[in-house]
Amino acid sequence: MRFVHQARRLVALHCLWLGLVAAPAVADEPLRLGRNEGPTTLLTDISVAVLQSAYDKLGVEVRFEGYPLLRALALANAGTIDGDTIRIAEAGEHYTNLLRVDVPINYLEITAYARTPCPTLNQWDDLQGKRVAYERGVLAIERRVKGLATIQTKDKPELFRLLNRGMVDVAVGTGLETDVVLRRSADKDQLCRVSGVLERVPLYHYLHKRHAALVQRLQTQLQVMQRHGEIDAILRRERARLMAE
Repeated sequence: MRFVHQARRLVALHCLWLGLVAAPAVADEPLRLGRNEGPTTLLTDISVAVLQSAYDKLGVEVRFEGYPLLRALALANAGTIDGDTIRIAEAGEHYTNLLRVDVPINYLEITAYARTPCPTLNQWDDLQGKRVAYERGVLAIERRVKGLATIQTKDKPELFRLLNRGMVDVAVGTGLETDVVLRRSADKDQLCRVSGVLERVPLYHYLHKRHAALVQRLQTQLQVMQRHGEIDAILRRERARLMAE
């Protein structure tokens, strides 16, 4: 019996030792952050540059993993991955396991496109009575087009195909990214971007609630970067780089 007790004690000590050895390896694993590989890919690329700088300053290793737009959000909310790169402020109302870092790291400009000659569309109310196309999965747009006559598309080129064929009156897009697609479109001479923006929406980084302490550290770091103009400088640099490509 004494031998059995000693054997059990040795097994317990061995398991404890294994746990202590394994703990640093888990702690050293990179933070897994979902990033969009769909409608706002370029916007996400720009935002990644801001977050990478902030996490580097904190000494936290991160890995950005590409997923479809809504899939990334669902995985982060479930805790399968550690967070999501950028979302609108309202995302936390529906995905309650996610904590918002309350410093905007980028902005989504919602823009309108039409056939030439270009109409005047200054606000969302100007779309009333028009047939509107938008790309599926962009929450900032989907929340605004309820009640309008709409068609969802799978990508940006389809927005412009519908517009050029007269199947819709207006296409709603995501600023820089939609501008790039229009610039490369074979139908660009018949289409135009409406002057101005319908809405400029701040975008925030989200982490799963198990990282509450990190949320506070990251928020403080981003506040410092914001005060020093570093976030704006990164955004300008990355936008200029993408427009030059």
